[in-house]
Amino acid sequence: MTKLFNHLMEELASKNGYSSLFKAFIAISTLFLVSTIQIINIATPLESDAYKLKFAVEKELNTKLSFEQLECKLDTKTYESCKLAKYKINLSSSSLDALTAFSELLKVIAITLGGLSILGFIAHPFIARTTP
Repeated sequence: MTKLFNHLMEELASKNGYSSLFKAFIAISTLFLVSTIQIINIATPLESDAYKLKFAVEKELNTKLSFEQLECKLDTKTYESCKLAKYKINLSSSSLDALTAFSELLKVIAITLGGLSILGFIAHPFIARTTP
C-alpha cells in the first residue's frame, strides 16, 4: 500500500503529471461553461413559450392560474394551448434537472482535477528532491 501511495505521489508531483491534470482541468472547466450556456439556451425558449401559452389560456378563461392549477378541458377552445403549455413546462423542468445534474458532476470533477494539479505543483520540489 505504501509503494502504491509513493508511486501515485511521484506521478502526481512529476511535471508531466500535474501538467496533464491542469490540462484536464481546463478541458472539463470549458465543458462545464458550455453546459451552463446550453442550460440557458434550452430552458429560456421552452419556458417562454410555455408561459405565452399559459397566458393565452388565462386570457381566454379570464382568470389567473399557476401551472399546477391549469386544467385542460376537452370542450374548451384553449385545450390545445393548455396541453401544450403543460407539456413545455414539464419538458423544460426535466431538461433543466438533467443538465443541472450533469453540470454539477462536471464542476466536481473540475474542482478535483484543479486541486490535484495544484497539489502536484506544490509537492513537485519536495518529491523531486527525494526521488532518485
